[in-house]
Amino acid sequence: GGGGSAGSGGGSAGGGAGGGSGGGATDAGSGADAGAACQPVRHVMLSVPSSLTFNCSNDLSLVSTLTLPSDGDAIVRVSMNVGNQTSGSHTGVVGLTVGNVNLIGASTRYVAGTAGQAVCPGASGELVVVGYGRAQPGHRGVQLLTRQYGSPCTAGALTATGLIAEAWIEDPACPGSGLTFLSYQRRVQQTTGGDMPLWLSTSSQAVLQHTFALDAGARVTLLGQSMATLTPPQVTPPWPPIVCGNAAPTAAVALQLTGPSPQFASMRDGFTPSQGQTHVLLYTQVRNAQVGPGSYSLSLLAAVDQSMSAGHTTVGGNSSGDSVLGLIVMPP
Repeated sequence: GGGGSAGSGGGSAGGGAGGGSGGGATDAGSGADAGAACQPVRHVMLSVPSSLTFNCSNDLSLVSTLTLPSDGDAIVRVSMNVGNQTSGSHTGVVGLTVGNVNLIGASTRYVAGTAGQAVCPGASGELVVVGYGRAQPGHRGVQLLTRQYGSPCTAGALTATGLIAEAWIEDPACPGSGLTFLSYQRRVQQTTGGDMPLWLSTSSQAVLQHTFALDAGARVTLLGQSMATLTPPQVTPPWPPIVCGNAAPTAAVALQLTGPSPQFASMRDGFTPSQGQTHVLLYTQVRNAQVGPGSYSLSLLAAVDQSMSAGHTTVGGNSSGDSVLGLIVMPP
């Protein structure tokens, strides 16, 4: 993926269930009012295995359990370099559950992360997954799960190296004092009870939005992730085959923070091949930005770059990875 804006349209048009403020977690702006009684969010690095091997399966299987050092609500981000040493395209999927997995699905505040990426023969690339949960006594584990598929599927075709895992952990006595985590799929399930993917166009639109206020200056980290799913029409031309070696259509996501101290970051990538539909994992971040007091609006934007992809590309559907937005507020 490269730089550039999320599509040609700019702006932050309403995103259906993703629009509006709040959702999935308490407004992180409350951290400015928490006072000395609340400890600041801790940022810690987690011990990870040196490598992972993916196996052919229809379901995610547990490959490693990481350990959080303390209790509290936590956002966990895991990145790895996934390579394919076989002669066939394979898709790797990584799942992440944080803390007490019994709370996943039982509360609007906890979200199991899932991310997938197709990898062409001889290629490699970064795969990132973000999850959110609550660490409690006896439930400090972070479960890392994987699977792969291909046609045919070769066991161990995909391997992951260079794993990095980090966590931001809130004071357990002050939930909502420094972390906000929004999930598009969770928000849709809350409002409609079903599946409502967001269709992308060449104009940027907001997949998720959140408003918050800070009473004092702070250091913020913003995390955004989405998976775009392209279903090409069964006609050619103009559609080129989406196969390894061909130029693929591209999509993009961006994080946009508007307010007294604006921030922006984006990522663009192409749709690599997978069975049937084809997917691209898109993620971007802003790290440790110093921002002043005031009211802010935070958006996760998405768009496609080619007009032929408009109307054929979605994010947030239940058949693909979730779109998530994380906000971490720490002292300056």
